[in-house]
Amino acid sequence: LLAPAEATILFASVYGAIAFAVGGGGILAITWALYRTVSPRQRHTLGTILATISGVAMFGVALFPTDRAVPPTTLTGFAHLGAALIGVVGMAIAELLISNRMSSDPLWQDFA
Repeated sequence: LLAPAEATILFASVYGAIAFAVGGGGILAITWALYRTVSPRQRHTLGTILATISGVAMFGVALFPTDRAVPPTTLTGFAHLGAALIGVVGMAIAELLISNRMSSDPLWQDFA
């Protein structure tokens, strides 16, 4: 049997990885849906590309476990951190670009 602290870490890492993978899939699904529903003239290409990269990066966060040490000391820890930074910063920029462009589309003005 595992010690309580080790069991907690294992539980958090497994379900954390699942959560990041599901989140990445959700980002990709929403990006695809917006790509299909926003008119080509109103679609922001860079925003769509950044959102797609962010979704894929969340799969990288799920794939590479983080280190317990801060800052990371292993290659997988650095990969986890890099994927997280790309995913979070890319999505923040993508949201701004996409919502700014959608505000000029009459069908999406209420949501932008």
